[in-house]
Amino acid sequence: VPEWFAASAFGLVTIFTLLLRNVPALQSNL
Repeated sequence: VPEWFAASAFGLVTIFTLLLRNVPALQSNL
């Protein structure tokens, strides 16, 4: 697995997790 792929995947997961924690509306929609 290329380093950029691992880094981007980790970044997306981190951002997604932060969004779920900070926006209750997203939690109710999922």
